[in-house]
Amino acid sequence: MNPAMIIQNAFKEGVSINVSPAGKIKATGNEATLNRWLPKIRENKVKILAELQQKNQLGETSKAEKLHELDLLIEYVASNNDFSKEDLLEAKHYAKRDLENALTSFRALARDIRRAKATELLQASPESLRAIHIDSDSDPKNIVITTALRHVSIFEMVVQRCRYDTWKMINILDGVVH
Repeated sequence: MNPAMIIQNAFKEGVSINVSPAGKIKATGNEATLNRWLPKIRENKVKILAELQQKNQLGETSKAEKLHELDLLIEYVASNNDFSKEDLLEAKHYAKRDLENALTSFRALARDIRRAKATELLQASPESLRAIHIDSDSDPKNIVITTALRHVSIFEMVVQRCRYDTWKMINILDGVVH
């Protein structure tokens, strides 16, 4: 298996392989899946690193990564809009015909859903100064945190999954409101 295929197949199984700031390979994901992929990654370390560095220089996101993100976005939008199974399959079928426009559209729909959820949470608690909706379903690489601040703003933060810590985020937001 060539390095590009290793990266893509690992990604499909939830293992993200990237280049660290120190120029080394960094693999993240579910521990069991990661442990299954580590021998293959180590065996092809030099070739994978070269592939990732080239990919980073070109700023490329593979088609497999885009399709995976699109699937997650469609499922997120569908689960929040009572899609039937047939509607879900049809949406996936048509979206894949124009991948870039579908990604743009479904990212916007997911953003609107997150903002609506944060706003609903804030309205449901009149005594609260803020409401937070955390989306870990629509983005394969990131957690999206939507925060509504009463009479101030609504905003989103995107945090890499490997760096996300719920308690640190709550402490940061406590400092913003107080």
